[in-house]
Amino acid sequence: MEDLLREILLRLSPRSVLRLQCVSKQWLSIISCPKFRRLHSRRSAAFVTGLFFPPPTHIPLPAGPHFVALRNQKPQHNTIANRLIELCGGRFVVSLSSCNGLLCIGLSDENALFRECEYYVYNPTTNQRRRIPQVQSESKYVSNVAIAFDASKSNHYKLVCVCGYFRVWVFSSESRVWRNTGKRLPGGCLNFYSFPSPYLNGAIHWYVFKNEFLCLDIDSCELRPMPCISCVNNDPGWCKYLGECGGHLHFIGERGRGGQLLNVFEMKNDYSQWVFKYQVDVGYVERFYPIDMDEFNMRLQFSINLLLTGHEEGEGLVISLPNGKVIFWRLHDMSITQLVESCNEIQHHMSRCYYTSKHIDTLAFIY
Repeated sequence: MEDLLREILLRLSPRSVLRLQCVSKQWLSIISCPKFRRLHSRRSAAFVTGLFFPPPTHIPLPAGPHFVALRNQKPQHNTIANRLIELCGGRFVVSLSSCNGLLCIGLSDENALFRECEYYVYNPTTNQRRRIPQVQSESKYVSNVAIAFDASKSNHYKLVCVCGYFRVWVFSSESRVWRNTGKRLPGGCLNFYSFPSPYLNGAIHWYVFKNEFLCLDIDSCELRPMPCISCVNNDPGWCKYLGECGGHLHFIGERGRGGQLLNVFEMKNDYSQWVFKYQVDVGYVERFYPIDMDEFNMRLQFSINLLLTGHEEGEGLVISLPNGKVIFWRLHDMSITQLVESCNEIQHHMSRCYYTSKHIDTLAFIY
């Protein structure tokens, strides 16, 4: 009977399973078992349900990440938002990244370039967290921290930290030790603050500058260059987005007057080349949501926070605007859904924020 119950629970969504914990002690025992959670996280579909916007760095007061649900899920939105406020505890958020449901967040008591930080790996779905040991680097300056996790391959996660003269360190939850890879990134041109470090196919990826990309194999710690995007004048446009969704790596470059034309590229699974998918005109969005030019009158002020693919909502773009609005633009029928009406405390930051962190419901256990 218990085996049948376990099999039924494995077929339910993560949030449905968590709500059933209170049915009985037997159900609670099954659901809280790490083995059950590992099996469930491997079987459940990885659908993006929301985004974490990092707080603006120019605000001199502590502020937590802002969570935006992709659907009208107010209970979920409130639960996650309250949990993040509790986790941050009035401290500054200095680093934020996510991968397949796990969040890596860096917190500090001071808003300074060189500061002591505490890093946590956190599951917003289960509210489980684990503090990470400090990197034993000669420098306190941390440029970038990315998390790598794939429940279908391993129960453990890894962190990739770029710190102190752009040296690369890797942390394994299995050994609980930071390892100096001996690799150094070209820090003079890497855009650590503007763009994320998506994880895919066992590697962390970085956009360098002007059509250059790098990836780090997290097992071998081998640093490899990636193909450039082949296009007119070898220039795909100003990088507006680099991210992973649906098991594919995507790049979006902006061209045209004000950067309103967006060229969307996808990396082949064998990493042989970038493939042009389509071009979209943000001018269509301007018909319904006016978008201002930047202070130099050169580019439209908006950010692409997610290219959503392989989802029941259809392929589309999540875009944030200077007035604090966040919209989802479905590309197959050109319909637009407003996700956030206005977010006053970070409205000016959201238009400049090139990176957000995806939220995926998972019961994955944090080691």
